[in-house]
Amino acid sequence: MANIETLNPPNEMPDIVGEKPANPFLASFKPHVPASARIRELTPIPFIVGTLLGIVFGRVLALSLAQSR
Repeated sequence: MANIETLNPPNEMPDIVGEKPANPFLASFKPHVPASARIRELTPIPFIVGTLLGIVFGRVLALSLAQSR
């Protein structure tokens, strides 16, 4: 029977440790926004602007479909 170390048992699915990415740019990549940053997802101004643009583009589509008939 095989001897198994109790302090360091074998891992059935070992993680890849120290793997170097094939793309050298990815090796030195650091994101501009840190992981600890809390960014709001929905603020009033983008909501209002998006609503107004939706109304404008919806009206343009309705008019273009009405003219094509």
